[in-house]
Amino acid sequence: VTASTNTLSTIPSETNNSGSNNFRTKTQKLGILLIDHGSKRQASNDNLHFIAKVYESKLLSKSTPASKKQVAVRGAHMEIATPPILTSLRTLLVEDQAESIVCVPYFLSPGRHATEDVPNLIEEAKSVLEKEGLLGERNGNDEGRVQVRVSNALGSHLESMMSAVDDLVEWTLNGEG
Repeated sequence: VTASTNTLSTIPSETNNSGSNNFRTKTQKLGILLIDHGSKRQASNDNLHFIAKVYESKLLSKSTPASKKQVAVRGAHMEIATPPILTSLRTLLVEDQAESIVCVPYFLSPGRHATEDVPNLIEEAKSVLEKEGLLGERNGNDEGRVQVRVSNALGSHLESMMSAVDDLVEWTLNGEG
């Protein structure tokens, strides 16, 4: 998920009584969960939540008036700090009313935490949320289930990472970084 693209998905609305498709679209409420390792250093933990708020603001500023409040971005920590993944997923579901969630491992390399530990913790959280009835069917059909997906690690998008490295080098050479 990149800020330069529209992350607000559209789904076709239900057919009308005559059986024809209604061409209106309904914007789903998208939840995005940024997940880092967690730190003993509170400033590091706070930074993730700051990034989540800035990213959410950026997405909302690009949306149309009709789709305002159709995205919520939260942060969670794999370990050491709070909130943990389960708590933040529950918040996206209950408070933010997310209908689809993308979990983004906020790691620079696709190491063990990003490729195994975080996905396993998300699966464990999904199991708990399923038992709580928070991921279940909506409107009596399986199509209404809340989907919780996991993206690749942040650092796996090479082009974006090289651009960030390039910017840091330039800022440092220019005395700005």
